[in-house]
Amino acid sequence: MKADSPADTVLELRSLTKHFAAYPAVKEVSFAVERGEFFSLVGPSGCGKTSTLRMIAGLEEPSAGEIILNGQNVSRVPPHRREVSTVFQSYALFPHLTVAGNIAFGLERQRRFSRSEIQGKLNTILEIVQLTGKESRLPKHLSGGEKQRVALARSLVLEPKVLLLDEPLSALDPALRKQMRAELKSLQRQIGIAFLFITHDQEEALSLSDRIAIMNGGCIEQIGDPQTVYRRPATRFAAEFLGDVNWIGEAALRPECLQVSLQPPREGVRWTPAVVQSLTFLGNRFLLGTRTRDGHSCIAELAGDTCRFQPGQQVCLWWNPADELLLQTQ
Repeated sequence: MKADSPADTVLELRSLTKHFAAYPAVKEVSFAVERGEFFSLVGPSGCGKTSTLRMIAGLEEPSAGEIILNGQNVSRVPPHRREVSTVFQSYALFPHLTVAGNIAFGLERQRRFSRSEIQGKLNTILEIVQLTGKESRLPKHLSGGEKQRVALARSLVLEPKVLLLDEPLSALDPALRKQMRAELKSLQRQIGIAFLFITHDQEEALSLSDRIAIMNGGCIEQIGDPQTVYRRPATRFAAEFLGDVNWIGEAALRPECLQVSLQPPREGVRWTPAVVQSLTFLGNRFLLGTRTRDGHSCIAELAGDTCRFQPGQQVCLWWNPADELLLQTQ
């Protein structure tokens, strides 16, 4: 069935719903992913993001709603007939196959390419993921980052309309994870395929995405570009999930928006007295833990390599009214 999706939309979910027994895991989720877009679906464990991805992949059948892929309703189409490919958290590489064998596996199963065509596609993707010269290695002889590249290449060589990524960086150590994050963004821009990225890591979502959808309890809380959802969250959940938030009375403030001084600040700003409780050095910045007179615990993020405040010191916390997070709902 043809959908009436705009020409630049490659994937659209319409009121997608999934029940497991009597439990609603996904509740009328709707969003669209544009061609070439890096779209992230974020939320805590159990929020429904992986169930949503599995329905798109065809691994779970929706209880209600529609999945429109490239203008076609694929809600009841089997996985092998959908033009999507999935990179799983565990990589799921075949241990007995070489790098080349793992990457070419899907192409060979399709039985529609000649040996020379498969080799040409293989050579191209190996160069893109920087694995040229490692074609004959087995997975056990690869680093974590190289295994990740093989998993990505195996999916990308199939030229899907959408690449689905289910927490693909979570198995890597922190340093390698940060490196692979940059490589993943560069790869997506080079290939031009829409990525639907599932993660519970806020920093990952903010640094990689063109747009972010925040899920909570099976529902979408907010969709927007990273700066908008961080600086102008729609709900308290969205504000707290995407970063630290200080609550001072009715005001919600990010730590980087709080200023600290020994004397009351100038007119035109808001402020409250507080006591310094802790000081944490993080290399290029300090986190100053404080408690306000009315009992609120607040964190101020201070740039620089020195900090003149000490635990027990009386200070003033102040901020510009424009930096308060104006939540649409509570």
